[in-house]
Amino acid sequence: METVLWDRMRRLLEESDSCQGVIVTTQGQGLYAGITTALLQELQQESKSAARLVFHITNPHSDVEKSSDEQDTTTIENEAWQPAHVQRVRHHISSGLAMHDFTQNAHVVVPLELPTNERMSLVRASAQ
Repeated sequence: METVLWDRMRRLLEESDSCQGVIVTTQGQGLYAGITTALLQELQQESKSAARLVFHITNPHSDVEKSSDEQDTTTIENEAWQPAHVQRVRHHISSGLAMHDFTQNAHVVVPLELPTNERMSLVRASAQ
């Protein structure tokens, strides 16, 4: 799958006369951060003069944050808060490492925090 992606990207770059730049929008954590970093590194090698712009989208009300806040107040006596805090720390470390990789491989990184609620999905918030 990865080779197909890189082959298609190379073909697109070869077909164009000169690539002026690339805009990448990513959630920027976990699998998406790894794919984005690999894509930026490949673009850096294949098309050095092309500008690379990354929109790093974060959601302030993610499931990790909700679950840790809810568990803090309800189950602190039972010591069940520890898994939630470990997950929260992992989430922040993953986001920080992704941001570091993005800044190393892109020309411009724009962090965007999109407010969402039950009625508005992340896709709809990004469109607005």
